[in-house]
Amino acid sequence: MGMIFRVLKIANRVAYWAYVAQAKVRQLPNVVEDIRPRFLLDETLAAPDGERFAIAVKYSKNGLLDGFLDLLDALQRQNVNVVVVCNGRPSEQDLDALRSRTHRLLVRKNIGRDFGAYRAATLHLAAGGVNPSRVLYFNDSLVYLPGPQLDQMIGAFIQSSYDLAGAFENHEHEHHVGSFAFSISGRVFADPAVLRFWRRYKSYDLRPHAIHRGEIGLSRVVKSRGYAVDVIYSVDRLLEALSRLSLAELLSLVRYLPSNAAAQPFSEWIQEPLDASRLLTLLRDQVAYRASGKTPTISDFRNQKGVRDVRARLAGEFEQDQLMREWLIDRLLGTFMNSSQVHFGFGLFHTVLYSPVLKKDLLAHGVFLEHQCARILETQAPEHRSRIIRELVNRGRPVRPSLMRRFKLENGLI
Repeated sequence: MGMIFRVLKIANRVAYWAYVAQAKVRQLPNVVEDIRPRFLLDETLAAPDGERFAIAVKYSKNGLLDGFLDLLDALQRQNVNVVVVCNGRPSEQDLDALRSRTHRLLVRKNIGRDFGAYRAATLHLAAGGVNPSRVLYFNDSLVYLPGPQLDQMIGAFIQSSYDLAGAFENHEHEHHVGSFAFSISGRVFADPAVLRFWRRYKSYDLRPHAIHRGEIGLSRVVKSRGYAVDVIYSVDRLLEALSRLSLAELLSLVRYLPSNAAAQPFSEWIQEPLDASRLLTLLRDQVAYRASGKTPTISDFRNQKGVRDVRARLAGEFEQDQLMREWLIDRLLGTFMNSSQVHFGFGLFHTVLYSPVLKKDLLAHGVFLEHQCARILETQAPEHRSRIIRELVNRGRPVRPSLMRRFKLENGLI
């Protein structure tokens, strides 16, 4: 069995690299064409107001039904000069909606996914002499939820004292900041090493390439230059918020966990801390008797019963509650902290820290089911929530994927 598993693993890697190689060969003409960024449309619609800019990438085929306009409105409210980059030409109706909300509108061929658009716009602005104090980056792989939380997230990006501030981070492969929503300082934008990274990046339309060479590569070069990095929706901030909740409130959060964790029997979530709290009581009694300097007898246990009950009520109950709360917090955080936090931690970050974004591929990758997403979004207006769930559902779920789709899913190609 072990030999068969190793052979299948090797065969999968061979197939993966063969797929990547043929895709790169096929896409090479577009990549070469995009070495010097070119745009089908470049319109400056308003004079710049201040030195804060945002590069917001939109895949034109998907239209404007995912909160993207809400993002642009929120950026405008905070006097950010919005540069929208469309991968592919939008409809005239969509162009009109974008023009009324942007400082500058760029339309390009759909080359290199969102990171290719980031690259093209960054180099184009730098070549044009733009000298920003802060640059925010957003793509449309997220659904943006309108409201004060979205304004707060944008404000946190703008006001951050860190040179690189991300919405979320990821520890898979290598620690890095997610590229779907982040901001950089003006000195990072103008750093020759960072500009060299953008120039050298090849805009292949491959998800693993965009992750490894793109977002991981950008985090790596920023760190190598000694710049400070922060994350708005981080595990430490979530831990701080969870630590203020009662045991009952923590238990209620189990309903917001991803499918693989929520499928565990509820008893498993409480049995371990219950067993540990009982053990704590036994150990505390044993220590008390050792301190008395004598070997306890049956009558001693009988005579001390009332004392132990009082002690349990006064001190033990607090310790048991604290132990159970800490154990549950560890279990909650352990469901996502070593994976893609924006995906697997969506329920907790949205419910506890009020994160205003969710990834559109939560269902497509089997992280959540639609009824779980609807439960997490229960504070949204019903009509708005239904539109969001419909957009997620229309991307499909991997119930019985074809052989090729299963291969792409398992290898992170989609």
